[in-house]
Amino acid sequence: MSGAKSVISALIGEAAAMRDEELQLTTREARKTLSAAVESASAVLDQLTLETYKEQMASLDAAIAMGKEALEAASALRLQYTA
Repeated sequence: MSGAKSVISALIGEAAAMRDEELQLTTREARKTLSAAVESASAVLDQLTLETYKEQMASLDAAIAMGKEALEAASALRLQYTA
């Protein structure tokens, strides 16, 4: 499961970086979702099983997708107001 641990660690890093980008994320929901996914995956990282790996991958992927959607929405609004 060491390869799986590396994949989850990379996703944790991506989600945490997105969450911590103060000025970028515009919704509390996206920030909370990213935080919850990071905390959950970090808690089980050293005890990964196939089942927890799949669960954490799905959770992190969904949180990152939500974060990206929030960023895209914020960019679209900015463009609308600066155009």
